[in-house]
Amino acid sequence: MKRVCVYCGSGRNIEAEHVQARCRGGVTTKPACRKCNRSKGKKRLRSWLIWTKNNNSYRWKRIISWNKGKRSQIAKQIRTIKRIS
Repeated sequence: MKRVCVYCGSGRNIEAEHVQARCRGGVTTKPACRKCNRSKGKKRLRSWLIWTKNNNSYRWKRIISWNKGKRSQIAKQIRTIKRIS
């Protein structure tokens, strides 16, 4: 099974992403592409999604498309952000 980014669905340059940054006590990792992982950095998930929406429309559209209809925490955050905008 091919590993894909949990955020945007890309299969390129997959890295282990700490959903909660290690400096904030995170230990669980998920697969994420280098672009998503590096742009997220130490930001919390919601902060990063808002930042992405405002600063990287291409990645934001990929994230929305990949998470459409899913029930993950990421998808829930996206729906909330879309609603308040």
